[in-house]
Amino acid sequence: MRSDSSRKFDAIKNFDLNLLIVFEMVYLHKSMTKAATKMQVTPSAISQSLQKLRTYFDDSLFIRENNLLRATLLANELHHQIEKKLEPFIDYVGHVVTSDTKTHYVIYCSNYYSWNVFPLLVNNIYENNENYSIQHVNQYGVEVTDDDILSKQYADIVLDINENHNPAYASEVVYHDSLIFICSKNHHLANGPVDSDSLQKEKYISISSNSLAARKIKNTIEMQHGKFSYQFSTPSLTTLFSVAENSSLLALVPFKAYEKFKSTYNLSAVAFKDEFIIPDITLYMTYKKKSLKNKAFSSIIKSIKGLL
Repeated sequence: MRSDSSRKFDAIKNFDLNLLIVFEMVYLHKSMTKAATKMQVTPSAISQSLQKLRTYFDDSLFIRENNLLRATLLANELHHQIEKKLEPFIDYVGHVVTSDTKTHYVIYCSNYYSWNVFPLLVNNIYENNENYSIQHVNQYGVEVTDDDILSKQYADIVLDINENHNPAYASEVVYHDSLIFICSKNHHLANGPVDSDSLQKEKYISISSNSLAARKIKNTIEMQHGKFSYQFSTPSLTTLFSVAENSSLLALVPFKAYEKFKSTYNLSAVAFKDEFIIPDITLYMTYKKKSLKNKAFSSIIKSIKGLL
């Protein structure tokens, strides 16, 4: 069954809504010449548009009196309906980019970092009585890159360790962090320090991620010390900590996250006797540059940069 909305659209599908803009210009200026100047078109184009409206409504719409155009009764009613129902929509379309019309924003951020970002951001929104809401997403049902997330409009902002070099996007540093190996306090490696070669004998937990930078870090470490054996994978940082606490599995996590949750989950950092080089990480905030035209969006960007 077709909806009422569908039937309504069918009823006017052959009607050019741009004609209503022409009508309003003529109505307000009481002159086709002035309307043409305002719209930067020829008087002939205005005349042709008015003729289409007269045919559609079967009414003259305007009557010439003393070099001005006086609106007919139907034209007056049409103007009032446009003013009441169409102008709010025109205002919305005209300001959707530059105003605070948009009030809901989606931020993509891995669970590796979301625990650190969102409590501060949401508290800032609340304290400043900001009139917008935030939705956090951390994964999708399909394989997507950070570029896809923005270009295909899965999210408005991406927080990840990938720096984006697309000239249409801004990619700004949020904070820097280091990575460490962790294990349960009951694990034999917790008594360290240990030789880095002993890592090859252990099994690991990994965070499910499409991050290109995360894969590069993993490959860098494995090039130095050989392939690691992963026995469990999860997109959840809290699940990773819980499994590490209650098993003999190791994991590689950001130092800030370890410091925050080590006592909660009874975890220990693995210390090494020899030099063990692990690449540092940088969290980037990436978004479309043109989105800064929106005041609310600009406020979110400033909040994220100012909080961390």
